[in-house]
Amino acid sequence: MSVELTETTYFSDQDVTITNKRVIFVGKLYSLSHITSVEHIELKPNNFSSGAAVRGGVLLIVLSLLFFFMESDRLAIVGVIIAMLGVCFIVIGRRIYQPLSNHIVRIGLSSGHVDAFSDRDGDYISKIINALNQAIAEH
Repeated sequence: MSVELTETTYFSDQDVTITNKRVIFVGKLYSLSHITSVEHIELKPNNFSSGAAVRGGVLLIVLSLLFFFMESDRLAIVGVIIAMLGVCFIVIGRRIYQPLSNHIVRIGLSSGHVDAFSDRDGDYISKIINALNQAIAEH
């Protein structure tokens, strides 16, 4: 009677290891024989806050134009301050509030689905998915 003792590694890095017997995601161990399906999920960010900041900035700049055309120097200074605030809102809305998509490795187990690992790099997640599918197919 012969027992296979060798493990074939399909993918390995600091966070993920996939062999013909087990899968390890950041220290969490899954038996490959218990994994029934693998899925790549992409969660797109909500861009509402980004759009709201940009629209608010444009509105402030338009509002500042009203102050520019008034005859008082003090109101013109208020208009400049409001315009600068509007530009800040636009910059913040365009740069800071544009989060990247989150990509998830979802595995199916007999007890249900588990979101086992996530990363912002979709190509990296695709490599993990391909390695998992290959390991499952050859198991």
